[in-house]
Amino acid sequence: MSDPRPEGSEDQVTCEALKLAAGVELDRPVDRVIRRLECADAEEWFTTFLARGPLSVFQDPEDALVNGRSGIDHLIALKNRAKTFLRESPESDEALYGILGYFLASAGALLHHGRLISSSRREDLDPMLLDLAGVLPDAYSQLLARAAFVDRS
Repeated sequence: MSDPRPEGSEDQVTCEALKLAAGVELDRPVDRVIRRLECADAEEWFTTFLARGPLSVFQDPEDALVNGRSGIDHLIALKNRAKTFLRESPESDEALYGILGYFLASAGALLHHGRLISSSRREDLDPMLLDLAGVLPDAYSQLLARAAFVDRS
């Protein structure tokens, strides 16, 4: 379940150096994922995330999350699985997979079931969903953006 590139590969080091040089400060866990998805190999990384990360339990993750084919119990289980990825490998790609999986599960629950399954308050969660939506492939981007605008009442 690790990144196929060797740790410290030229792409990874270059991307990290550019982000540091630009003065990017990380305040939230989601910012680590956003930085990773801003790298040149983001499409490949996202494909690996789908195959090896918490969403790998779904035969068709896009159908399950974006099209709302997952029940609320499955989304809660996905959120908990994502948290396990983060806990077990806090300084690896698996941690980033966990963070991303957590937000995707949370967005799916909000959009398709009207349920907040995250421990974050909506006023904190919604901006993170929108920030993350800005770097994800279109279908997942729309999921997060739409979830951020689900009625809070």
